[in-house]
Order: sequence, then structure tokens, then C-alpha cells
Amino acid sequence: MESAKPIIFTNWVSEINTGTGHPIDTSFSRYVGINAVIAPHPLGAHNWHPMAYNPILGLVYIPAQESSNVYGKVKDWEFFDDGKSWNTGTGYNPDNPDYRDSLANQWN
Repeated sequence: MESAKPIIFTNWVSEINTGTGHPIDTSFSRYVGINAVIAPHPLGAHNWHPMAYNPILGLVYIPAQESSNVYGKVKDWEFFDDGKSWNTGTGYNPDNPDYRDSLANQWN
């Protein structure tokens, strides 16, 4: 791997180890005892949106979506699979404080 630079704001990882491909976590990635606004959203920065290439300029245009999600630890949480939902196993605990970084605060 030559490089792995973010294309949108990302706060759960500081960088990617180019030797192993593993992310280097930040404090946002472990949200213990807090509710954390983590970016990007589980859908990521780029999904189905089609890319474009300009052969004259030699540029590739990659559409991106800027998004975040609040994660936390819910008291007495139990997994419930209704067969229709997407459950990441996390939730929002109103008893815990929200933990947001300076850029996430601009969005809310």
C-alpha cells in the first residue's frame, strides 16, 4: 500500500499504517463511558455514487458524503434482530455526556 489518505473528515482513526494496512485508532474509536460523534457514518465516505474521469485533465472525480453518527454504550443493552434492521451493536446512552471534537461541533 502506497498511501491511504482520507477523502473526508475522519476522527476515529489518525492514519493508516501503510505496512500493515491497519488503522491507528484515536480516542473516538473506543467511546467508553461517553457518547461519541464519530465520522464518517457507517456508510462511509464513498458508496454507490458513480465516479467520473476527465481524460483531458487526467483527473478522477470521486463523489463523497460527509456524515457522522453518535455511538455510546446503552445500559442493559440486548441485541434484537427483527430481520429488517441494521444493528451495529451500539446505541446512545442519555446518562453519558456527549463527546465531540471541534469539527463535529460545527455540524450540530
